[in-house]
Amino acid sequence: TTTNIGTAGAYNYMWAVPGGLSDIKKTIRVRVIDNSDSDIWDYSDANFEIRGKMNVTQPTTGDVWEVGQSGTILWNVTGAVGDVTLQYLQPADGLWYNIATVSTTSGANSYVWGAVADAITSTARARVKPVLDRADTAVSNSFKIKGRVLVTAPTLGYVAKVSEICPVSWAVSGTMNTVTIQYKVGIGAWEDIITVS
Repeated sequence: TTTNIGTAGAYNYMWAVPGGLSDIKKTIRVRVIDNSDSDIWDYSDANFEIRGKMNVTQPTTGDVWEVGQSGTILWNVTGAVGDVTLQYLQPADGLWYNIATVSTTSGANSYVWGAVADAITSTARARVKPVLDRADTAVSNSFKIKGRVLVTAPTLGYVAKVSEICPVSWAVSGTMNTVTIQYKVGIGAWEDIITVS
């Protein structure tokens, strides 16, 4: 690109950094040459780096994912970042754990986490970390991971009889210390039967 200048002084140019794989390097320099005399030039004194850019768009604040269910991670990439490792934060120990390593393309990317881990918290985070050092790690906003309860009995058609035992069965995904079993009649209020630990 040619930039017109006039008298002596300080000048600058806002360079739109390219994003192709061949441009993501750690040993970049720039040079300025006088177009009327190619013997007049100077280049930057030190190497600088061109890196790709990423940001996580999902999960985000307000999202609620259930343990054992699927959750979709969405992120955008500018430049050729290459493979990334998707991770989640385990709040109990403050460590990041791998979900998967996947390839990326410039633009929108997605990955379906087939079974969300038992990392119950209201401050969960997911992150996208480049395998090679071609971009900064991108971290999601906080979201919620919660457990899941599925009542398996009684089922449709079951008839409970007064003064007899009615089996109540359920499955739990995620760590839960206690559950309360309740019942209601029609549109009435829920009433406690028992709390089970």
